Amino acid sequence: MTYIAVIDDGNVVEVESLEHLAVYKTATFFFRKEVVETQQSSYTPFTTYQIFKYIPIDINGDDKSIQVGDLVLTNIGPDRRHYQTFYDRPITFYDLHNRTIKEYKSKIADKSFLFKDFKLIIDVLSKCNDWEIFLKLKEYDILMIENAKLKEQVKKLQVQIQSNS
Repeated sequence: MTYIAVIDDGNVVEVESLEHLAVYKTATFFFRKEVVETQQSSYTPFTTYQIFKYIPIDINGDDKSIQVGDLVLTNIGPDRRHYQTFYDRPITFYDLHNRTIKEYKSKIADKSFLFKDFKLIIDVLSKCNDWEIFLKLKEYDILMIENAKLKEQVKKLQVQIQSNS
């Protein structure tokens, strides 16, 4: 078990003990990272893969509830993976008003998902309290990244065409 501090500047720090976590007392969020399952590789002997779950805590290590508007965080994880292949990690909220479950599947395999996805969810929901708006903003971000990649490919193709002319 390890502990994680999510800091506003984008750093996500993982430490081995609560005493070390105290150094980051101004962090926005704290989590306890627990091993839920260890998978033994059937292909490579002596290779194991761990599946984690993340529990929000306070600076003292006690479990903490996170609620934004009508949405209450119910679960982060466990990771969905098959040996070395990471698929996603569910971040699940319960909507108190509509009495429904809202789930976002983070595709970020490392601990930075706590800043890039989880903190983004909390920030958007604290401003608008609307799950659908969060999903549209996330879709917009993905489209912007794809757009930038396509622009880069067009530039490479233009250079290639000019060099062949």
